[in-house]
Amino acid sequence: MPIKDDLDFLLRNFYSDYYLNDDEKFLEILEEELKYQLAPIGNKISEFTHIDKKFEVFFSDIKKDERKSFNVFLQLLLPFFIEAANIIDIEENFWHYFIVYEKNENEHYKLVGFCTLNHFHRNIQTYRTMISQFIILNPYQRKGLGLKLLEV
Repeated sequence: MPIKDDLDFLLRNFYSDYYLNDDEKFLEILEEELKYQLAPIGNKISEFTHIDKKFEVFFSDIKKDERKSFNVFLQLLLPFFIEAANIIDIEENFWHYFIVYEKNENEHYKLVGFCTLNHFHRNIQTYRTMISQFIILNPYQRKGLGLKLLEV
């Protein structure tokens, strides 16, 4: 039985295939990530300026999106912010994402947060939409951006 403070075991167990503890491999991947410029997935549905910064909101049916692997990377953030969070299985349900990005003057995007919605079907013709996850990353919290995303 693992010790509660055995972080290596806990992280390896939760993240399985995505867990990395090889320093050289990590630095290699980090270099690739720093060169990569995030391009938003989905369709832009809204944009707004808030505290002299530009933000854009994109909607994605992640199951149909060509980069649905992005779902995994969004989901891997959850345990750090939401206690008892689980990774959603997009193959089984009707999941949709609203993703908010900060857009800077170089046309680069920074992830600000996201909201996942699930359509729970009552029967073949009707369903109920529920917010499942809602995250605004720490540097963007307490600035009203969560409310803006919720309004969209």
